[in-house]
Amino acid sequence: MTIITLYLIQVLFMNIHSIIQSSIHTPNGESVISFGNINDMSYSSDGRYFILLDSGGNLDLIKADTNSLEKIIETDLASFSTRIKTSPSGFKVLLYKLDYPWQGQLIDLKTGNQLQEFEDAVFPNHPFSEDGNYFFYHRYNSATNQTHLLNLKTDEEKIFPRINAQLIDSSNAYWVGIIPDEIDPADPYRTRSVYLNYWSTVDGSLVKSLPLQDVQYHTYDLGGSGIDFTAFGMPASLLIGVVSDFSRWTGIRYAPYIWNTVNGERLSHYNEFAENEGTAQFQISSDKRWLAVGRISLPSLYDLTKYANIADPSVQLSEYADLVTIHPQSKQIVYREFLNSHFSQNFLLRTLDLETQTIVQEISLRHMPFQDASFSPQGYTFILDNETDFDIWEMAIPWYRQKIDNELRGYGTNQFTTDGRFFLRGLGTTVVMYDTQSWAELGKFQSSTQDNRCFVNISRQNIFLTASGRVLETGLDNLIRLWNLDTNSMIRDLRGHTDSVWYADFSPDGRRIVSASRDGTAKVWDAETGAMVSEFVGHATGVVYARFFPDGRRVLSADNDHRAYIWDSQTARIEQTFEFIHLPARLSPDGHYLFAGTEVWDIAAGQIIKILDGEAKDLQCLALSPDGSLLLTSESEGLTKVWKVREHILKPAEIEDFEMY
Repeated sequence: MTIITLYLIQVLFMNIHSIIQSSIHTPNGESVISFGNINDMSYSSDGRYFILLDSGGNLDLIKADTNSLEKIIETDLASFSTRIKTSPSGFKVLLYKLDYPWQGQLIDLKTGNQLQEFEDAVFPNHPFSEDGNYFFYHRYNSATNQTHLLNLKTDEEKIFPRINAQLIDSSNAYWVGIIPDEIDPADPYRTRSVYLNYWSTVDGSLVKSLPLQDVQYHTYDLGGSGIDFTAFGMPASLLIGVVSDFSRWTGIRYAPYIWNTVNGERLSHYNEFAENEGTAQFQISSDKRWLAVGRISLPSLYDLTKYANIADPSVQLSEYADLVTIHPQSKQIVYREFLNSHFSQNFLLRTLDLETQTIVQEISLRHMPFQDASFSPQGYTFILDNETDFDIWEMAIPWYRQKIDNELRGYGTNQFTTDGRFFLRGLGTTVVMYDTQSWAELGKFQSSTQDNRCFVNISRQNIFLTASGRVLETGLDNLIRLWNLDTNSMIRDLRGHTDSVWYADFSPDGRRIVSASRDGTAKVWDAETGAMVSEFVGHATGVVYARFFPDGRRVLSADNDHRAYIWDSQTARIEQTFEFIHLPARLSPDGHYLFAGTEVWDIAAGQIIKILDGEAKDLQCLALSPDGSLLLTSESEGLTKVWKVREHILKPAEIEDFEMY
């Protein structure tokens, strides 16, 4: 082995082990593992905040130096087509939609207030001037085709007939745009002339038009409605632009160009690259050195200072990367990379140092919603269950580690055995058992024949139960089935509910079972004989949850009408009622607290002692660890957090949560 080879191995080893694996957390300390679907990302003008835009229309502001989620700004532009542009100054951000109806909002990041709303508005790639003092957009509808220029300091607005500009030059005196002029009469799909136009920002008049050379250098199908030219930056006497075209054979393609703004000479042309999603993402660094290209098949970075010597990207990111954003001081970029596939449920936010071109930080996050979650008995691991597969996360950071596939489909819940050796997963009519060391599948159990949802719960005596029902429709089998985990054999069926059994639980001694059903009843059963001991009929709607208290006498049950009752398991007599609770509902293992959506109730006092994040609402998923020390919450729009219950929830009141606007 040569000295050079050893050196390269050593450098690679050092680069790998210098990567910091981190997580996003709130000032309160709980970890954030998902924001749902992320549409776009950027930095604030000073680089202090990293901004994620989720498909719910929320702006998630994260301190770049500590990874602390400081605030969430809620907007009403919830769409998969929403994107963001941040102002170079003034802490302003533009949210805008790429599809009809064309809408936008200008938001103040400091206050969370909406400064202006735009209808029928189309926004250029660079709507802000370099100093952040001006902002422009195009308004287009059946009656109007105009360009609006807004002075962000004085709120003065000028309106001009439509000007096909793409940016404002550094002096704020001109709009700049790359405009195709003539169509080749021999081929209507080809353009013959392209110009760099300058329009006055005072009166909108065309001041200068410079022919640009060699725009057809790389491709055949340029011209007509299938071509687009975009100016992205003008460092010194250079123009950085991107030419895109639609080919009947290769689809949409993009290629960066550099021209001399004095004589229009083409100084460089980078190799063309294919685009998968239809709308590429381009961003130029504040020092005009780097051009980042995202949302393509191979996201790339171009070092624009080397245009004379290199025809390929300076840095090519992973094929599974898509979103890219550059730090305002041009120190680093952050990009999103999906794991193994663009269809992955999980991704990494990777920070790349632009000088050393090495990854310095990684954050593990989840992309998609999930149907259930469970913690291992020791709290070292938690599972996020999808309809087809499930993901294994380590709690320490937290960090996604592994996906386990399964050919089965369906709805259900899952749970670890009390010793943590096995994991049981309900899927439709089946329970699948896994070894938690190797995650090998050990066997299957049939929970029902006709239902499509399987609930799973386990007693300390290695007896587990399954409860069957259907999602969104009347259950068919509606049964509880008991199994011996040591012998992998069925013990008996418990029948008596007339609709789906949504939840079931063992008493602390394992001798009784309580069940909650869509039929509006909760029942207590003798686990050894299968006989029904008592029936609680106080709920007006379907019962979604029922659990024994540690004393084994009392039961807490909750229904879809947002009521919960504590009742005697022998007599079914009501002892306590909770009105207007949120869902899901979970009783803490010690029986002291009721977690109901984002509310935490003190059961003895009968009152709410904590509202998570300051907003009382239902959640998509809520899971407690077996010892009650950890809580996972997931909202319908995707925000998912893991809380340490004593440290983050049952804490002194003077500690504040992060802000939501």
